Amino acid sequence: MTARIQVGDEEVRPLAGFPKNMRAAAGISPVVAADLDGDGISELLISTSGKNSSADTGYLPSGDILAWRQNGNSFLPRTDSLGTFVSYPGWFYSPPIVYDFAKNGTVQIATFRYYRRSSLYGQPIIFNTVDIDGDGSADSARSPITSLYAQDVPYYQIAGGKTWVIWAGHGLVTQDSPDMIRLLAGNGKYSGAATFGNENHFILITNDSSVSSVNGAAAPQWEVLLANPLSGSPAVAKLIGGESLEIVVLGKNGQVFVLDSAGNVLRPFPVNVQESISTSPAIADVDGDGKKDIVFTAGERIYALNSAGFPLDYFPIKVPTKNPLVASPVIGDIDGDGVLDILVGTEEGLIFAYNAHGKLLAGFPLQTGGRLVASPTLFKTQSGRAGVAIASDDHFLYAWEMNSPYDSSKTPWPMYLHDAQHTGYEGSAPVPRPLTSEFFPASRAYNWPNPVDRAHGYKTHIRYYVKNPANVHIRIFDLAGDQVTEFDGPGAGGLDNEVDWNVANIQSGIYFARIEAAGSGEGGSAVIKIAVVK
Repeated sequence: MTARIQVGDEEVRPLAGFPKNMRAAAGISPVVAADLDGDGISELLISTSGKNSSADTGYLPSGDILAWRQNGNSFLPRTDSLGTFVSYPGWFYSPPIVYDFAKNGTVQIATFRYYRRSSLYGQPIIFNTVDIDGDGSADSARSPITSLYAQDVPYYQIAGGKTWVIWAGHGLVTQDSPDMIRLLAGNGKYSGAATFGNENHFILITNDSSVSSVNGAAAPQWEVLLANPLSGSPAVAKLIGGESLEIVVLGKNGQVFVLDSAGNVLRPFPVNVQESISTSPAIADVDGDGKKDIVFTAGERIYALNSAGFPLDYFPIKVPTKNPLVASPVIGDIDGDGVLDILVGTEEGLIFAYNAHGKLLAGFPLQTGGRLVASPTLFKTQSGRAGVAIASDDHFLYAWEMNSPYDSSKTPWPMYLHDAQHTGYEGSAPVPRPLTSEFFPASRAYNWPNPVDRAHGYKTHIRYYVKNPANVHIRIFDLAGDQVTEFDGPGAGGLDNEVDWNVANIQSGIYFARIEAAGSGEGGSAVIKIAVVK
């Protein structure tokens, strides 16, 4: 008699050698997937907070940067599989970034630590990926950076450009050459950052309510006060079309802003999803129309908005959790069906993965042993399949392997802030692909919710698609054929559009909305039925 034991299922299984004990909390630090030794296979890295309750010497307890190969072995040559890359006095809350700062063909690892108890000194540090002196820990890349400090840093983030390291606090660190690093005086406190398409240009969240552009100097090119508390870091992408770059910023009170390269807020933004936001946005063409969409979490939902600010079909997606989603989503096709999937973690310790049609993927949710407060990470496994990794507050790093190949062209936002440098930048050019050849397809006209009642605030969203820019007019009739109201709607070409109808002063009954669109010598119309319940 023989028996076969299978861990996982046909769609997803634990990666051999994982989970790994981090021996400390990773806090908000997500897993970073990056090739540290040039063999074409990504290692999995993470930074942790202090793991020892040492005597109060004025310094915080030691934290670690951990790095494992995908077979479960430590990255550095060791006799154990503890994964220790470097152990250093202070707390590592910032995820490490991986980049060739020295311009010598090998990557280095940068991060940021809290150092002293009394004043919370912050310090950026950079390490090589080798242990030449054989002490079991990675060697420091250079000494000048150890003399740079930022005092009283309430929040910080490391972001790497081609020649810069930046941290949120009171300053920027710029690398003028492979051997020269200096501190630039900052303007306020930076709570988030993204690169803006070249090696010296950053978009910063300043003092939690302003967006500024810094290009090669500490003084900003422009600064825009949005008069809203802002969440996380910006995202930069070619969102509208052409070669222009746009900036996406989220407000903690539910606002979504899109700014142009001069800092102007583009219409119809800001839009408000009426739920609190505590995460950063991700950018990807979720619905396959060739245009970039804005993906984020708010409350217990995953939102996806098109570049005109309207929700995609099947969104928002309600995640079955009792707590707000506090980590940013990641995006990639992990089941091999050619449709992008969105992954989020919950405080119940579960990873959910939904496709662009709002359906939960087979094999999900994935279970961990603790709360998930950091983003998942997507990576290519040694066998060429899609991998998923995440750190839990049970002090373990988990990793799984899907039964589908990893396709980098179908993984537009694989990790927190897009990449191992945390740039928040997705620079690919959109290639618009109209969802239909019809100018105004009647089949894409509908309203939601339907029926509309008190539970929905007596507000319904009338939705329709126009292939090209159009003038849209809507007339509402009752069952007797009498016109109740009329109004114009937006007509962004190549996108789904929406306009709200408030029925608070409308009697219960069945109504008909006639939607008419005209533009570019073409026209079309559709009639939809709307039920109002009082």
